[in-house]
Amino acid sequence: MKKILLSLLVILPGIFIGYQAGELLPFGKLTRLDPVLRFSWFSQMGWTMTEEAFNCNSSDAKGLLLTSKKNFELAVTKMSDPGFKLDYPGFMKNTMLLRAGLTNARLAVLEEEAGNSDQAKQYLSNAQADLKAVGWRDNSRETIFQAAKKYRIRPSKDANRHPQETRK
Repeated sequence: MKKILLSLLVILPGIFIGYQAGELLPFGKLTRLDPVLRFSWFSQMGWTMTEEAFNCNSSDAKGLLLTSKKNFELAVTKMSDPGFKLDYPGFMKNTMLLRAGLTNARLAVLEEEAGNSDQAKQYLSNAQADLKAVGWRDNSRETIFQAAKKYRIRPSKDANRHPQETRK
C-alpha cells in the first residue's frame, strides 16, 4: 500500500508538470491554432512521411501513399463544398490537388515497377487530371514520372544493409 501511495505521489505531479510543459511547447499550443494552420501543419507532416518512404524505397511506401491520396482527395472535396464552414484560402485547394497528383504519380511508379500496368495507367490518369487542374503544362507520362522520381534513391543490391556498410 505504501508503494502505491508513493507511486501516486510521483506520477500525479509528473502528469501535471508534463501537461504544463506541453502547454509551453509549440505542439501543445497546436490544438488552439487556427484550423487552417493546424490542417496545413498536419498535412505537411503526412506529406513529408510519404515522400520520404517513397524516395527511400520503403516497404511501407504504398500504404502511406494510399492513405495520403485518400486524405488529399477528401481535403479537396471538403474545400470544394460551398457549405463547408471553414474558409480556406484558394491556394490550399491547389496545394492539396498538387500533392494528390504527385501522390498518384508515385503510386503509378510503384505499380509499374510491380508489373501492374493497368493500375499504373489509372494512377497516371488521376495524376494527369489533378496536375492539369493546378496548371501543370506538360502532362506527359515521362514528365510526371520524372517529377515523381526526382529525389528517389535507386534500390541497391544490398537494400537491407545500412548505406554506410555498402560503401565498404
